Amino acid sequence: MMTHVVVEGQSDALLLELLLHDLKASFDIVIANGRDAARPIARKILVKLREPTALVFDADTTTEYQVEEQLLSLKDYFSWRAFEVGFIIVPLVPTIEVIFFDRPKTLQQRLLRTLDFEVAVAAKIAPRRILERLINELGYADLFSFVKSINKAEARDLARQVDIKRLRGFIKERRSEQKRLHANAT
Repeated sequence: MMTHVVVEGQSDALLLELLLHDLKASFDIVIANGRDAARPIARKILVKLREPTALVFDADTTTEYQVEEQLLSLKDYFSWRAFEVGFIIVPLVPTIEVIFFDRPKTLQQRLLRTLDFEVAVAAKIAPRRILERLINELGYADLFSFVKSINKAEARDLARQVDIKRLRGFIKERRSEQKRLHANAT
């Protein structure tokens, strides 16, 4: 049984593949075309395949109340199957690019400076825009080329971001459950 990680788009998939690389044999990434497409895809996996699923999405807001409303809505949407199959909802607030600012070491080492206060504050609100500006300053054409340049040590550091740790924990738990089921079956 495979764990499925449903994401909104290609750039999310590329970054998560890098941050979950050591768990690759335990999961696959399913790329949707936006959050509205990701929800039904995740639900279909739960209902039809009955396999563990993680929905990773951009909250597109920093307002705690709005994030909680999104989570409640998604929990209602998935709850009728959640008790039968492992499922986790991972909102990235406000977008997946926040990972680089929650764990700024990679950017700071590459920029050869710490991120100034204004950049750090702006990144909490608009991480995608700030990251694009910084990677352009570093000479990368786009997020894809920047992510592809991330080395193993940088990936290990970025993987310590709180939401990625939750996702990694979910995948590891499903892998352990699968091993136990397989051992009991033999």
